Amino acid sequence: MTPNELLITLDRLLEDAKTGVLTTLGPDGRPRLRWMTPRRIKGRPRCLYTVSEAHAEKVAEIQADPRVAWLVQPSSLREVLTFDGRATVIDDPSLLQEFLEAVGKDLFMVWHLHPAPTRPHFVVIETELDRGTRLDARTGEIQSVTFG
Repeated sequence: MTPNELLITLDRLLEDAKTGVLTTLGPDGRPRLRWMTPRRIKGRPRCLYTVSEAHAEKVAEIQADPRVAWLVQPSSLREVLTFDGRATVIDDPSLLQEFLEAVGKDLFMVWHLHPAPTRPHFVVIETELDRGTRLDARTGEIQSVTFG
């Protein structure tokens, strides 16, 4: 499997699942896992994006230690993708708008918890992917790639 083939698989799984699990490292060094709504943005092939409230714990964790991991799995549970990389918190309204245009309809929980008049300040979390792995749960086959 090539890096590009893995990214195409990622896009397909995100279309189905809509969500993934982001892992950051907490202040005590322990992993912290959260369901997120990630997407790739056209023209930025090695990166995965999501949004967060600017003052969320995950933002502080990423700023303290940018090493993160992602897990994405389709509703069929037939394959599992994992990625690791380095995340950056970006406070850029144009990038936020670009992300929201790509994924806004799938952020139903964000919009439900934060109705329009009371929405907090959002930032974009960009993960530059270093490595990725695909597990075929039916056969046990594992394929890994390095981005670079």
